[in-house]
Amino acid sequence: MGSLLLFYFLSVVRIHIARDRLYSHRHAHPVGSFVSFKGTVVSLPWGKGGSYRVLLAGPFLVELHGRGEAPHPGDLVLVRGRVMSVRGFRNPGGMNREAWYTRQGVVFPLYVRDWELLKAGSLPFYRQFPLDFAAWGVSRLRRDLGEGAGAVVSSLVLGFRQGMGWETKNLFTSTGLGHLLAVSGFHMGVVFLFLYTIVR
Repeated sequence: MGSLLLFYFLSVVRIHIARDRLYSHRHAHPVGSFVSFKGTVVSLPWGKGGSYRVLLAGPFLVELHGRGEAPHPGDLVLVRGRVMSVRGFRNPGGMNREAWYTRQGVVFPLYVRDWELLKAGSLPFYRQFPLDFAAWGVSRLRRDLGEGAGAVVSSLVLGFRQGMGWETKNLFTSTGLGHLLAVSGFHMGVVFLFLYTIVR
């Protein structure tokens, strides 16, 4: 029992230290300031209408917002851009973006002015392969099923929820089906069955 309490205490301390570090980074980069740093793309790009969003891990984790071609997962890039606001509630009952970014460990969103590729596929194989496979799967599902259905199926099968609109996510949540969007053994079984039918 004592070791369990110690583990809980250390976990809480670690969370508080990480949040303090996140807030200090956020405070050191005021909204509207221009920053330049390099980092590795650690998520699939999502967005629509010629714009994209992607997570970049560098000195800290940021969410890049840009237009045009997005950097590919695993790419080491040099990014220049403007720090965007991390807003709290804008409407009663609306999404608290500041709390959401904090839970994700994202320091701030960054509007990309330009980016430069330094090295393609810079992640180790065990981290690069899942990203490449997920990117291939999402593109195939969207091509074959269309944007809306492809986004839902890629969320159910691959766990890539960012491609879904807020309306669809809220619909799943309000109907009590939000748990279907979490990656589970069932989803891994579907992926395995899919791969098995391809290589058989």
